[in-house]
Amino acid sequence: MKDLARDLGEVRPIELQVVGAQLETEKITKLEQYQQHGPKENFVGRFLEEIVQDCGSDNEQIAKLVLYLLTDENNTRPLKTRADLELELDVKIEKFDLVLEILVKSGLVLRVPASPADRYQLVHDYLVPFVRQQQSARLIAELEKEREQRKLTEAKLNEVLKQQLLETRRGLLWKVSLGTIAGALAIFLPVVLVSENNTQLISMSTEVKGLLKSDQNLEALVKSIKAGKRLQQWWSFGVKPETEMQVKTALQDAAYTIRERNSLEGHVDSVTSVSFSPDGKMIASGSADGMVIIWNRNGTKIKSFQAHEKKITSLGFSPNSQKLLSASEDKTLKLWSLKGEEIATFKGHEDEITSFSFSPNGGQKIISGSKDKTLKLWNLDGTEIKTFRGYKDSINSVNFSPDGKIIASISNEMMKLSSLDGKEIKTLNDGGNRVSFSPNGQTIVVQNSNYITLRRRDGSFLKSLFSPYAGRQSLVFSRDGQTIYMATFSGQTVYASILQIDTGNTFDFDFTGHRNTVTSVSISPDGKMLASGSEDKTVKLWSLESRKFQTSKRNEVNEVNEVNEVNKVNEVSFSPNGQIVSSVNNSEVKLWERDGTLKTTLPENKSKISFSADSQKLVSASQLNPLQLWQQDGTFLKSYQGKFLDGSFSPDGRTIAVVINNNTVELSSSDGKLIKILSGHKDKVYQISFSPNG
Repeated sequence: MKDLARDLGEVRPIELQVVGAQLETEKITKLEQYQQHGPKENFVGRFLEEIVQDCGSDNEQIAKLVLYLLTDENNTRPLKTRADLELELDVKIEKFDLVLEILVKSGLVLRVPASPADRYQLVHDYLVPFVRQQQSARLIAELEKEREQRKLTEAKLNEVLKQQLLETRRGLLWKVSLGTIAGALAIFLPVVLVSENNTQLISMSTEVKGLLKSDQNLEALVKSIKAGKRLQQWWSFGVKPETEMQVKTALQDAAYTIRERNSLEGHVDSVTSVSFSPDGKMIASGSADGMVIIWNRNGTKIKSFQAHEKKITSLGFSPNSQKLLSASEDKTLKLWSLKGEEIATFKGHEDEITSFSFSPNGGQKIISGSKDKTLKLWNLDGTEIKTFRGYKDSINSVNFSPDGKIIASISNEMMKLSSLDGKEIKTLNDGGNRVSFSPNGQTIVVQNSNYITLRRRDGSFLKSLFSPYAGRQSLVFSRDGQTIYMATFSGQTVYASILQIDTGNTFDFDFTGHRNTVTSVSISPDGKMLASGSEDKTVKLWSLESRKFQTSKRNEVNEVNEVNEVNKVNEVSFSPNGQIVSSVNNSEVKLWERDGTLKTTLPENKSKISFSADSQKLVSASQLNPLQLWQQDGTFLKSYQGKFLDGSFSPDGRTIAVVINNNTVELSSSDGKLIKILSGHKDKVYQISFSPNG
């Protein structure tokens, strides 16, 4: 009661009702339990979350948006009709009806009888801040932007009508007919709408480009799709060809650039572990507060539950994907059903558990490794079968062979192969980050900082393969065992490689998009998707399906330092007309036809490429050379001193704006003649934008 009365010095009835209902739901009857799961704000949050979940996993986002629309920025709860809500939501009627009915029957939303239509209202002012806090900032921003655009369009139409009526009153007050007014409007309104529509489409295309530059790839794709849909509307007439091409190119850029498939938001603390299920249909994520969330592959939340009181260090599904195992800083393992029901707790390790593996025979046994320098073999009910000793440092990785007869484990200093009864098969004074078996169990893969070592089942050496991202956190074999998919991370970037064992060819990827340090990665069993967790409290899904024009050739090596580094593609972009693709590496720029045919190569070091709006010219920039203007066939035109920004080309490609000395802009024609110098800024110029007519 002290916690409930903390803010006002007295208990509010609505607060007592909500928190009391949640205490009953969670079967909390003791003060100690309340303190563990509290304070009161946590109970209110879970109360709202459970009602939202009652709407069904496919409808959770709709329910959250409905609740959000029943609040406003003043933290009040306005009355709204069904039509008001439908206007703001682009959802199927049957889904909307279901969500609204569930929210009303739960008591969270009131249906207020009124004429000509019933109105809906959130049940109490107390819940408004909680509803608004629980929404995704990205979705709210999109919703608010659409609201502003709708207001802008309505204001424009109202202004047109007022102006037309004023003109009518001045000259034709007693003579004009209703038909004449309609005819005048029919002529005048389209002109305004065409201009407004072109401006809006150009603005959306420019915003897509900015989002891609800032690594907000998923948001860029959403925005480009909206621009594409706007093009297809019946009222989207009179769009200029160049505007239409700009929209289509923005959509194309987003589609070809993006590898982020989804961003899963739901954790309230740093995500510390992610794992795909063996059937590839689910992802589990764990966070620093001990919370676990199970998601569908499409990003829909299936279940969330409190698994541990301390940080989750590792997660893994059973072979049949029906159970989930979690490891924690609390030195325990816990086995869960997919409904979040605890099946067993595994206690015995004296330090943090670093790795575990289910046995392949239906997952009837579990092997775990720890910082306490031991392995432990367990039954599924949590009873310990055996402890394996002999390591001098922390266990980094442990795995069963596919037939379940061998346990491979590795630390920084050594690797061991053992039988299930604890007998040592082989010990190698060769450590690594991770150890795993090929699908047929005949090859052992050891991952180190920048290469992988392949060994036979008995531990004897096969070969080493260089890979810059070999210090992996996740590794998956293809079904035929001939391809290895690997992933790791550093800072806010995720790195991945697809390695073909027989040829040494690799596809290398890096993914940016997280807003804080990445903490965990996991590759889907089919090698097509990658999940990453971060301290930004999100899980992101990325595509690993290759769209590269060529493959980097890696040679087999026994000594890593004998390998010459192959140039890596740093940036890929489309020309505005979508017909040319530029790829930038550390030494040159290559221009490609859309079918992958090499068109031309621009020499010397380049770090950035920008096309003119007509796709006929491009500017290359680097830290070593001045700006250089080229024809799209590779013909050199002119060098410039200064800095080139997004927007430096005029829409018609005839004028180039270059920043000189940070705060001065120099305008030149495309043939190099100086037009004008714009001075007056007192600080650094960050952006340049021409009017649509240049």
